[in-house]
Amino acid sequence: MMKKVLLLILLSIAVSACGQVEKVAEFVSTKSESHTLITGTRIFMISPPGFSQTSGFIGLTSDDSALIQVMDVSDNDFNALLPRLSKEALVEGGSVVTEYHDFIMQNYPAKYICSHTDEEAKVIVAFGDTSFFVMVVGRYGPGDTKTENEIKKSIRSIYFDKEVTIDPLAIAPFTTDDSKSRFKFANYSSGMYFYTLDGKDKTTFDDEAFIMLLSVPLDPTSNAESVINMFVEQMAERFESKNIKQASPLTHPKHPTFQGQVLTETGNKKIFVYLVGVQGQDKVIAIQGFIMNDYETYIPEIKKFAESLTVKTEK
Repeated sequence: MMKKVLLLILLSIAVSACGQVEKVAEFVSTKSESHTLITGTRIFMISPPGFSQTSGFIGLTSDDSALIQVMDVSDNDFNALLPRLSKEALVEGGSVVTEYHDFIMQNYPAKYICSHTDEEAKVIVAFGDTSFFVMVVGRYGPGDTKTENEIKKSIRSIYFDKEVTIDPLAIAPFTTDDSKSRFKFANYSSGMYFYTLDGKDKTTFDDEAFIMLLSVPLDPTSNAESVINMFVEQMAERFESKNIKQASPLTHPKHPTFQGQVLTETGNKKIFVYLVGVQGQDKVIAIQGFIMNDYETYIPEIKKFAESLTVKTEK
């Protein structure tokens, strides 16, 4: 489910368009001294003039609101993107396509799309295999030919190095102070950050508490309170639990924060799910704490963890 949600979120910032599909030659790019590694990815690019990396955003931005967003997603199949990038699917979005090509990016099947609406123009490259996909989206004002050419040139300089190890915390939409609680970073998968007692990287948790963090984008009608209530209702329905507490305020030194809880039963095991939503400018970091026993010990630990969390703000 989380992989499907992630794909939908990423595709929402891609393109909707129409055009003729044709084969084009492979992008030829070798890494040079001018290439820069995009933090949190395995992508190297030559930045357009005036573009730079900034915290809270994976890619390159400029002072005039143009940007190049880079998404490097492991544990997802590139083929799962293809139906949504098909000509038929793109037509439904209402954009106009000026270029639409299949090509090969460093031996990987890829798409190259240029499109625009009245408000925004885009250049997109997407490629991958059954184990990952990369999507690079350049955005700029329609009619800005100079920026368009610079972004296209930068995107054509893409060099992908699969051997690069991504630091998941470098791309995290939040920062934390691990010293404030017993929960330490353990691993990352498909947009979810896992924190366990003393950072133990485990595949199963029979009796030990752990927490998962997920970024939930905000729209004009949502906030931390509504996000926590959504999680409470979904978990209550999934586990057929009526032992719940809806969202209530929780003290935080920087952000509006709400808490909620669900007591579930799976077989003979009771699991206490303690939820915290920490609200930033454009997103809520949803903390899902799973506690199998000793609730009175671990709830305060999760609260201390939440209080140490700062939500990053994207440009």
